[in-house]
Amino acid sequence: SASPQPRLLFDVAGFIYGPDGRGLQSINLTSRAALCARRAGVRVISVGVSAHAFPRGQALSKFSRMLSLFSRVFARDPNEKAKLLSVLDRRSTVPDLIRVVPDTAWLLELDCKARARNFLRQGGVRLAQPIAGIGFNRRVLAAWPSGLYHSSFEAAILAIVARFGRGQVVIIAHERGRFGPSEEDDRFWAKHYARKHSLLSTAHLVDASAHGSRGRQYEEDYIRLVDSVIGSFSVHVASRFHELAAAVRAGVPSASFSWADKYAGLLESVIDKETSVSRLLLLPSDTNATIASKLESIEQAYQEGFGTKRAALKAAVHDALLSELELSSNNTQVVGANVLRNL
Repeated sequence: SASPQPRLLFDVAGFIYGPDGRGLQSINLTSRAALCARRAGVRVISVGVSAHAFPRGQALSKFSRMLSLFSRVFARDPNEKAKLLSVLDRRSTVPDLIRVVPDTAWLLELDCKARARNFLRQGGVRLAQPIAGIGFNRRVLAAWPSGLYHSSFEAAILAIVARFGRGQVVIIAHERGRFGPSEEDDRFWAKHYARKHSLLSTAHLVDASAHGSRGRQYEEDYIRLVDSVIGSFSVHVASRFHELAAAVRAGVPSASFSWADKYAGLLESVIDKETSVSRLLLLPSDTNATIASKLESIEQAYQEGFGTKRAALKAAVHDALLSELELSSNNTQVVGANVLRNL
C-alpha cells in the first residue's frame, strides 16, 4: 500500500531565532524546510516563537521572509502577536497568518512521577510535606543590572527556606544543551547555591556527555524527570519559561523572575483577573522584604479557577491543532520523494 503523505509540518524551533550566528543558521534551515513543504502542498505551522529574542540586521529581514512562508504562526499571547506583526514581510498574503494560541507545552503530560519521587526521597525530601523549587537562568544575569539577579535569587532562596524548611527546597538546573560552554554557568550556579544553603539540586543529573551514544536520550530523560520533579512542588519560582510552563501545567502555583514579556503573558492566562501579575514577577527593584512578601502570596493568586483555566488553555491548543489538521485535508498536491528527503 502507498505510504501516508504528510499533511502538516510543525516548526518548534522558535526560541532559537535569536540575534547570533546560530539564530541565522536556524532561520535558513527552517526557511528551506518550509519552502519545500509549501511546494509539496504541506501546511507549515510555527509554534512558540519567542518575540523577545528577535534577530537583527540581515537576520531580521530573513526572519521576516521566513514568517511569510508559514501557513500559520501560533503566538503565545497578544503581546507576542503584536511583535510578530511588526516585523512581518508586507508581501505576505496569508490571511490571519498570526493567531493567538496558548503554548503547545500545555499538551504535555508528566510521565516520570515515580522517578521524581525516588529522586526527591533519595535527596532527603519528605514527600508527605510541602516542597518548593527555584530555577537559575544565566540569561537573567545579562538582562538585569549587574549583580541584582544574584542578590534577588539568594533572597528568594532564603524566603522559601524560611517558609518550607531547608530540606524541602530544590534548585532546578538547566539541561546540558548543545549550544556552547556558556550553559555550564547555569549548572555552576545551581550547584553553588545548593552547596551554600545545603539544598538538593538536579545539577548533578545533567551530564549527558558521560553517557556516550545515549547522551541525547539521556538529556531528554532528564528534561522529563525535571518536569515531574517540578510537578511535585507546592510552590515554584522560575527563571526559565519552560520551568514556569511545567509548573502551571502541573497545577503548581508559580512566580517568576521577570526579564521577558512571555513570562507575564503566561501568568496572566492562569491567575485570577483581579490579581495583578506584578505580584508574581520578581523585579530588579525588589528588596528582600518585597520578595518575601510576593512569595507568601503565590498560592493566594492561584485560588480562583486555576484548574478550570488550565483545562481551557489545554483545550484551546488541542482545538487549534485540530483546526489546522482539517485545513490540511484540503491540500491536493502530491508530495514527491525528493521533497520528502529535503524535509
